[in-house]
Amino acid sequence: MMQTAADGLDLSGIEGVVFDLDGTLHNSGIAAPGAVDMIAWLRARGLPFVFCTQDAEHGEAHIFARLRAAGFDARLEEIVSGGAVLIAYLKARYGDAPIEAIANEKQLQYFSERGVRFAAPGDKAEALVLLSYNGFSGADLDRACQAVWSGADFLTLAFDRSFRMPHGLIPGLGPFVKAVEHVTRKRARALGKPSREIAEAALAKLGTTAKATLVVGDTLEADIRMGRNIGARTVLTLSGSTSRTDHARASAGERPDWVIDDVSALFEAMKVQL
Repeated sequence: MMQTAADGLDLSGIEGVVFDLDGTLHNSGIAAPGAVDMIAWLRARGLPFVFCTQDAEHGEAHIFARLRAAGFDARLEEIVSGGAVLIAYLKARYGDAPIEAIANEKQLQYFSERGVRFAAPGDKAEALVLLSYNGFSGADLDRACQAVWSGADFLTLAFDRSFRMPHGLIPGLGPFVKAVEHVTRKRARALGKPSREIAEAALAKLGTTAKATLVVGDTLEADIRMGRNIGARTVLTLSGSTSRTDHARASAGERPDWVIDDVSALFEAMKVQL
């Protein structure tokens, strides 16, 4: 049963935690209240945790450096990124076959450096990967649809509707994925959150079962749905892109087990129960 107060959190049997980053543990590099102390406390207790992000522009070393700069006692091996999961999938599924990509320069560089081959003019792409909407144009929409119509598998990172920047909310990748889906009538497959692939990567690093894992994040369609998909317990923080109104309107499949204002409430519950 969903609770809305910190004292409703039931952490019994929890053996590992999956934390979202931006909007949950920090906002644009500024640590959330209690977040740094909570991670240090979990480290001292020996309870495993991972940092799980949709990031598809940077490698784990860059994400690690940002966490350390924000004050977190992070370790490189504790980072799970949507970009890394998607790259692993592309290489395992398609090998050296050409991939069509709607992506920004950082994403193209990151994926290329890790062995993903992008389609050149005239290549028949085995998959379309929609990674970025920055500057998304009619020409990008046409290129994406032509690839799908030519038989390319349709892949993306995420279906997020929005995410929070210092100046407020901005659109996420989801609306642009929906545009291609609408035109081609082909559903995209996401390899970042809430996919089973990224969830299983997180569980593998934790060494826990889904039932003994807590997923903490600020998005219903990514973090909470990922947790629910695998049978983990879920906590929604209202410190990022989701409001209480959004939660009230959510479908049953997106509803978390608990809702808190920020992770400081979770930390207080941890100190009592774990």
